[in-house]
Amino acid sequence: PGFADSREFKMTTDSKNLIETAKKQGDFLQGSYLLSNVGITRHFKFNKLVSVTITDLDGADLEDDLTWEKSKLDGDISFLNK
Repeated sequence: PGFADSREFKMTTDSKNLIETAKKQGDFLQGSYLLSNVGITRHFKFNKLVSVTITDLDGADLEDDLTWEKSKLDGDISFLNK
């Protein structure tokens, strides 16, 4: 994704740290918190996306390992395969 990219996908978590950070730094929109400036690392097995890990959340310190398997992501994730 690049500047002004509007593609999105949803992640669900039980991480109290991430929930608190989302409430502080995110924008509440239609029942969910929208977080911008999120750094992610994509994990592949050969050329197939396996999982996604949050590496940076707009400078916030995250205590938990925040990795989601591909099956747990909701939305258009086709752009993550590139």
